Amino acid sequence: MPLFPISFCINAGKIVSAPPDKTKYFATVTPLDRRTYIFNTEESYYADYQSALFGITTEKGGWDCIRHYEILANGCIPLFINLKKCPENTMTHFPKALVLSTNELYNAYISIPLPTPEQKRIFEATCMEYIGALLAHTRTYLTDTVMSTYVLDKSGKSSARSILYLSGDCSPDYMRDLILAGFKNKMGEACHDHPRIDHIYTDFTNSANVYGKGFSYTKIIDPNLRNAAMSETVVDDIRSHKYDIVIYGSYHRGIPFWDLVSEFYAKEDIILICGEDRHICSQKKYAVEHSVFVREQYPDIFQA
Repeated sequence: MPLFPISFCINAGKIVSAPPDKTKYFATVTPLDRRTYIFNTEESYYADYQSALFGITTEKGGWDCIRHYEILANGCIPLFINLKKCPENTMTHFPKALVLSTNELYNAYISIPLPTPEQKRIFEATCMEYIGALLAHTRTYLTDTVMSTYVLDKSGKSSARSILYLSGDCSPDYMRDLILAGFKNKMGEACHDHPRIDHIYTDFTNSANVYGKGFSYTKIIDPNLRNAAMSETVVDDIRSHKYDIVIYGSYHRGIPFWDLVSEFYAKEDIILICGEDRHICSQKKYAVEHSVFVREQYPDIFQA
């Protein structure tokens, strides 16, 4: 079985409907200065990107970062430091070529010592055209629902109608949480998360105390889309093959019921996802028998 690249994504409800009006060139937050992390609400954080042409972003623990997608979803251009150095099989869904073009446009503009009013007008108008194209790409390729569909298609399981989505650790994990949200949007309670990932549901009340203040990945799914009764019978449901497939949303953080699942499910019906930063993991080991999706891929581990 192959090892597939997978990218972070954004909940479709977080994407602005049209390019917003701009009042400044740069958003406040920059990963180069943690003192700029000043926003305490998702609304104010998003509004700042919506008011700016560019949001600075870069590689941190890994190349892929939820900030890239927050910038895109809010009609802002990622001014992406060193994007040309990103490995080919990492951030494969991100619009690298388009963003590189916008960044080249910016570099050309700032090289002009004293831009004329006409040069300024053309620059800003061209940026807005790029923003429209970036928003279209984000809606088409970078939503949680689209990414969950990608997982099924690449695994040859597009016909699956029920999923058991298992986690060994319920703490926040952007990849696990957003892919799960995508399946919930597609399948409702036919995708059963066990244990319950509390923070993705709209009845969650503690967003301020979770990683990243809960921006972009908490309180995005109606709790009615989860059938709580199924958690009481999960072991019996595995034995009876109640679900078409089993997905481990972060196999790096735990693979509960692995022996039981392996006994009652064919290898091709078990899918593994890893959304960790740059790290050492057992991708090759699992990819021999299962479809494995890895966010950070480098030449020494990628298998076509």
